[in-house]
Amino acid sequence: MKNFAPIVIPTLNRFLHLKNCIDSLSACVFADKTDLYIALDYPFQEDQLEGYVKINDYIHYIHGFNSVNIIKRNKNYGPSKNVSDAASQIFEHHDRLIVSEDDNIFSSDFLRFVNLGLEVYKDREDILTVNGHTDPIDIPDIYKKDVYAWLGFCAWGNGIWKEKWNKINFSEDYAFGIIRKFLFNLTSVLKLNRIANHYVPALIHVIEQNCLYEDVYICLYQFTHNMYSIFPAVSRVRNMGHDGSGLNCGTLENDIYKGQEIYTGTGMYKMPADIKPDRLTSYLLREHWKTDCKTQIKMFKKLLLMRAAL
Repeated sequence: MKNFAPIVIPTLNRFLHLKNCIDSLSACVFADKTDLYIALDYPFQEDQLEGYVKINDYIHYIHGFNSVNIIKRNKNYGPSKNVSDAASQIFEHHDRLIVSEDDNIFSSDFLRFVNLGLEVYKDREDILTVNGHTDPIDIPDIYKKDVYAWLGFCAWGNGIWKEKWNKINFSEDYAFGIIRKFLFNLTSVLKLNRIANHYVPALIHVIEQNCLYEDVYICLYQFTHNMYSIFPAVSRVRNMGHDGSGLNCGTLENDIYKGQEIYTGTGMYKMPADIKPDRLTSYLLREHWKTDCKTQIKMFKKLLLMRAAL
């Protein structure tokens, strides 16, 4: 492997999360060949200052990578703009990039896995990203592949190519317009809801909160462009962020992600270049995200009220 993607980690004030994330990343195979970028956003409220100051001091002592580069904001960008602006800056010098949130713990082969996927699938027009995290589903032994393809995206460690990133319009006005237009198309809404029950509520939440969540928008982009992501059969990422410290995930009483198994194998695995979505993993993921009838009815009522108000 000759072309190693740089990795960018956006952060703000969660010092311990970031330190644990960097510690595990620096232990990865190929860390010494990887350019690390830290995108440090600026606090938007006073209680973030203490963690921000700790991170601002800490990042200058990070080592173990090919290079460590700091992108420091002088005003608050917010998580979506902080990532997209940093990615655009990095893509001026690289043709691929790995993006991770600051609350992840990685398997030792995370960088190897994502870099390999970025090489294997670089010419696949229907593959948008290579993800390191997979949902905690129990894939049976009859599934013999090390990876699967699915219409989904996860911000917890993923690789993407410059050419495909640049085709996504992250302008908030444009993105909100696309989401509203989609929610008015009942046929498309029903089709997306059949893939997994969490997508449509997430899009409704974007409009309700007037806040663009990049991962939600990317999933919609995949759906409207018939694109997929590559996922590992065994996760390469364990997310530790459901502790109430972040902006998006809140607190989980029964945190299925914090204790998720991650890969501990030898790194001897294959990525079939011609892989397509399959019925087994699609079914397992649909069941994983399935909500009951009461929740579905509530969601569609909310959607109808929103459509009437727009």
